[in-house]
Amino acid sequence: MESFLDPTLCISGYSYRKIWLIDSKTVTLDIIDAPSEEYYMAVREQFVKGADGILLVYSVTNRTSFGEVMNLYNLIRRVKEPSEESIQVVLAANECEQDGEHAGERVVSAIEGQNLAKNIECPIYEISTKGRQNLEEPFHELVRMIRRYKLRSEVLDGRADSLEDSSKNTQGSRCIVS
Repeated sequence: MESFLDPTLCISGYSYRKIWLIDSKTVTLDIIDAPSEEYYMAVREQFVKGADGILLVYSVTNRTSFGEVMNLYNLIRRVKEPSEESIQVVLAANECEQDGEHAGERVVSAIEGQNLAKNIECPIYEISTKGRQNLEEPFHELVRMIRRYKLRSEVLDGRADSLEDSSKNTQGSRCIVS
């Protein structure tokens, strides 16, 4: 994860802080690499409760990780549904190398990934952490989605004086990578 997010500040074994300039605005992301082991379920639930957005990542070379995405999405819905808060989700298909270590090992097709993204109503990106391909785009899209959601909420609640004024501030968001 550390090489995926360089340069970042590693806060703990599972937590990173990344500052990006996205659409001419500075954003600080607290990124939590949520452990997937079953005995961490309570920890994952706490991460979800505090998150503004979640990047669900699966390996295209591992059908089990692809199947786990729906389980994680159901967890997100279960944890967030009782509250009125919405959470933004982006899907990332990892190990999409054109050549190298995982080339030709794909067991989850691009169509399957697109169908899953359509089912859970989120965008999907094909990435390669080892090849460092397309790594920032899913995070940037997630930030844009969070910003749009927060702005809509403020406008609906009458808290935003104007669209311009509410977009000038530096923003911070919590993001989970699972």
